[in-house]
Amino acid sequence: MTASPSDGPEPIPGRHNQAALSVLTFGRGPDTDQALWARLIRQAQCADSGVDADQWFPVSTNAESAAGEAADALAVCRSCQVRSLCPALSLLHWDVGQYGVWGGLVAADRASLRRQLLEVA
Repeated sequence: MTASPSDGPEPIPGRHNQAALSVLTFGRGPDTDQALWARLIRQAQCADSGVDADQWFPVSTNAESAAGEAADALAVCRSCQVRSLCPALSLLHWDVGQYGVWGGLVAADRASLRRQLLEVA
């Protein structure tokens, strides 16, 4: 499958991604990876938030410091209707998901969550 910019990034092959996609779609019908990206792009509040781009990419590697740097971005995430889908896709597509703020989580928080998920899998 070749992804176009509107489709989101190509999934990284592997059983962890298949498991993550299964979790994402459980109970919500036969959504595909492409459909999940389309939903995120349509409904995410970050695109039209007016928050400075630097807020979405804190430079600190410490979770607490990064959260302070990204306070305005995190506030946008708190009321976003796709808040749970956003970090799930970031974990599924780690090539792009390892950077910035996704669903109210800074990179250090998602990296910790990803390590925990990989230990279980």
